[in-house]
Amino acid sequence: MVKLTSDLLRNSMPGATGDRLELRDEDEPGLLFRVTKSGARTWSIRYVNNAGEHRRKTIGPFPSIGLAKARELARKIKGEVASKVDIVGVERKVKAEAQRKHMNRLDGLADAYFADAALGLHRAR
Repeated sequence: MVKLTSDLLRNSMPGATGDRLELRDEDEPGLLFRVTKSGARTWSIRYVNNAGEHRRKTIGPFPSIGLAKARELARKIKGEVASKVDIVGVERKVKAEAQRKHMNRLDGLADAYFADAALGLHRAR
């Protein structure tokens, strides 16, 4: 854990051998700051849901979301988790339901068919 500051966040880069740098906030447990090899900087939070599964929820990009705002959003997410809401699980269910509805339409089936055909999963005989 590190005491995160704006200067540290702006100047952090992953080492030569690593593909990303991950810093954990000392003031807000669970809050993570990631820097990829390409220099992309993002906030996320780690938590454990009611089933005991470890989850990671992306909060957003830095510097669009500053340190104070990231801590505020992390506290909000942890409050929802404490209220027995698995945020990542809910997002996955919503996405799966949207995909299911899309596949029940002709254009959804056509999209899936042509995407699979581009991968070579469907071949003319």
